[in-house]
Amino acid sequence: MDLELRRIQRDSYEACSKCQRPYTPGAAVYIGYTLGRQPAWVGDCCREHVEDLFERFEWQPRFYQVPSYAAKLWRYVDFAKFTALLRDGGLYFSRVDQLGDPFELAKGLSERRAIWEAHNLDYYRNLLRNPPPGVEWSYTDAEIEEEAQSLLGQAYQSARQQFQTIYVSCWHENDAESEALWRLYCSTGPGVALQTSFGRMLNAFRDEPDIAIGRVEYVDFRQRFANLNDAVFRKRSSLSHEREVRAVHHHFGSCSPKGIVFQVDTSVLIERVVVSPFAGSWLRDVVSETIQRYGHTFTISTSELLLEPFF
Repeated sequence: MDLELRRIQRDSYEACSKCQRPYTPGAAVYIGYTLGRQPAWVGDCCREHVEDLFERFEWQPRFYQVPSYAAKLWRYVDFAKFTALLRDGGLYFSRVDQLGDPFELAKGLSERRAIWEAHNLDYYRNLLRNPPPGVEWSYTDAEIEEEAQSLLGQAYQSARQQFQTIYVSCWHENDAESEALWRLYCSTGPGVALQTSFGRMLNAFRDEPDIAIGRVEYVDFRQRFANLNDAVFRKRSSLSHEREVRAVHHHFGSCSPKGIVFQVDTSVLIERVVVSPFAGSWLRDVVSETIQRYGHTFTISTSELLLEPFF
């Protein structure tokens, strides 16, 4: 499948591109080109419009939400990381086990692990007792139990492997600056806030269709679980102030570095640069000179935290 169609698949469209009829879970989706070589993604309702078929699959809703295209996203970084971004022309993705949160990729609380296992074992047993249409197999009860336990073990193994294969870049969704995040990331040294939008970020990664970008959902693990596929977009409810939107990449290379830099058009990604309110006035000039040195013309703004009130 070529890049354009892979990008369409990544964007997890919700409806037929021809008649705009929303898909339902399990509906057939056909991706390809029309007779006029226009990319199309249609359901059975408009199947005849796809002349050159690349893929057919069953549609399922994505397991994360996305902001509106105009939603503002922020990343607070120290000056060294900002300079590295300009120098490398790319955005750094950290391996998930380097983020410092012990609950990254967690399925739930350890005290509720037996409940999670029982639920999944029942799910596997049901699958083994009820093969899909057109498939025939026959297992004894003992074989079903053995296979269910094996599948549970494979799920745990896959979960452990994800710590070495998932990379993320974390952003904060907000219409305005966050004083709390300024203090968390830039209070002890010079730093900046990069402001973009969800639409800009999608466009910046147009050549990386395997990167998923979505909102983190904050859950109460005393009541809920995550599963193998959506755990990277689930965090503890106590962190809900982060309002995180993360870009996620699954890396299956021969090695697992602590971080990966993805080349992006930084002029597309970055809408403006806000200078830390905790640094001296000298920082704005240094930021401006650094931006110019690497051939960019970003808008530089003064932090709203420096605005003065009257009484």
